[in-house]
Amino acid sequence: MENFETAVRFITKDCFMASLDLKDAYFSVPIHKSSQKYHRFRWKGQIWQFKALPNGLSPGPRIFTKILKVPMAALRSLGHIIIPYIDDTLLIAQSRLEALHALKDTIEVLSRLGFSIHPQKSVLEPCHEIKFLGFIINSKEMMITLTEPKVKEIREFSLEMLTKNKFSIRKLACYIGKVVAALPGSQYGQLHYRELEWEKIRHLALSRGNFDKVIGLNEKAKQELRWWYEHVALSCRLIQKPKVAFELHSDASGEGWGATNGSIHIGGRWQKHEKLQFSGNSINYLELLAAYFALKSFCKAEINIHERLRIDNTTAVAYRNNMGGIKSVACDDLAKELWSWCINRQIWVSAAHLPGDKNVIADRKSRLFRDETEWMLHPQIFDWVYKHLGKPTIDLFATRLNTQLTCYVSRHPDPEAHAVDAFMLDWSSYNFYAFPPFCLIDRCLQKIVEDKAEGVMVVPKWATQSWFPQLLAMLIADPIMLPKNKSMLLLPARGVPQRARGTILASWRESTRKQYGTCIKKWIKFCDEKSYDTMSTTTNIVLDFLVELKEEGLSYSAINTARSALASFVVLNSGQATV
Repeated sequence: MENFETAVRFITKDCFMASLDLKDAYFSVPIHKSSQKYHRFRWKGQIWQFKALPNGLSPGPRIFTKILKVPMAALRSLGHIIIPYIDDTLLIAQSRLEALHALKDTIEVLSRLGFSIHPQKSVLEPCHEIKFLGFIINSKEMMITLTEPKVKEIREFSLEMLTKNKFSIRKLACYIGKVVAALPGSQYGQLHYRELEWEKIRHLALSRGNFDKVIGLNEKAKQELRWWYEHVALSCRLIQKPKVAFELHSDASGEGWGATNGSIHIGGRWQKHEKLQFSGNSINYLELLAAYFALKSFCKAEINIHERLRIDNTTAVAYRNNMGGIKSVACDDLAKELWSWCINRQIWVSAAHLPGDKNVIADRKSRLFRDETEWMLHPQIFDWVYKHLGKPTIDLFATRLNTQLTCYVSRHPDPEAHAVDAFMLDWSSYNFYAFPPFCLIDRCLQKIVEDKAEGVMVVPKWATQSWFPQLLAMLIADPIMLPKNKSMLLLPARGVPQRARGTILASWRESTRKQYGTCIKKWIKFCDEKSYDTMSTTTNIVLDFLVELKEEGLSYSAINTARSALASFVVLNSGQATV
């Protein structure tokens, strides 16, 4: 069955349109005499029966549409673009002459079949702007807008709902129906009605389906009422979106996300709060978040473009294309955040499903990570450094997982990064913090000289390196020697991975390793079982661990050895350097 969206798909730039309205459309369809008895009703003590198709009969629209299929097929075979919707018919043509021919043929066929054309409600002169099914279609501007009566109705209804503190659920349902009916004429209207829908569902559940129950709305729902009151008069919808500029592929797993843009492949692990969000939701949330990260990584510098997302999760596709959904509050909030980010950049995003076996690269990037070198200073040590040298404004070599500052630069496209590739920036514009890969230290020193920049740089004390004399010559303050503490560096993505733990053990003397090895393994097991950080913890957690050792029967000397082992690399969150 054709609808308004069917008509929109056939609108082209500067096309001509006309419309026909059938007079008493249902009553033009006679009912066979043998079936008229099934359409009887009682009124004022008398029994009546319909001789023609009655209005209000639930199968009526489908029956009438199927009847019109035959004449419409004949007209379409002549090359006419005709979109019928019950008694309203839209005709579309590329020229005025073609539109007139389509009108002539359509009127002739329908008249011969016994239908009557309503001249006052029909548009018999081809034009570029026409009203169809309650919306105004403009082929010059390629835009859909709401009719003035519909705008006025929604504004008055919104004001009434905002003014009243209490009203029935039925009233709220009626308002939602008006808003949903207006969505085809509002580009972003779908973002602003689901709080109202949730309120309706919640109150219906509490009242056991009583639509006459009087209720009030929460603040979020009231904000949606205000949005419609303030924006409905300016609402419009573009018929033609910009051509697709980029096609991004994204995927998610329980461990991380991945995305591709042609030959550029990126990905990373989830942060702790993202994993916690996932624990209360399905994989759909992470799939939508991965798509959001793909957009922010590849499109943050773009404006007024059309991005196509290819996702192997149909729910994520639906939430993106529908600008949210009712089933999941978390997914709906994330979809709104995604669209808000796009609207601020005038980016239109469409999503399409991609079979999982075709999304291999993004899937691989969501599971395999090369983050063993993404070390960072322990946050407490970093805080101590900037208290002595001043807080920098940008972290030049970071990712969203190991950045020390809100503003940072990444090596590869990153969803939260200020920019990509620090060497493309003018460092003199920032009071920078740099903890570069050691292989880039000489290049960083050269960049500082070229840009006449000042900042904080973390480097090893390697007097054997060729860049070391230049480093000493460039100092503008006495260098700070960081403590030789095993907890000075962290791998934020995974706390401390098994290989890094092994490296810490291997760095000790053989005698120390024998003395501390068993204690450290017990500590790692204790932390893993309780999801604690092995490198950064609290006094209470350490005490719990030592008490657990005592309950296992260890002597006081063994417990003291365990305390010494932890003191060699554990940092307490209380601000103390060691245990």
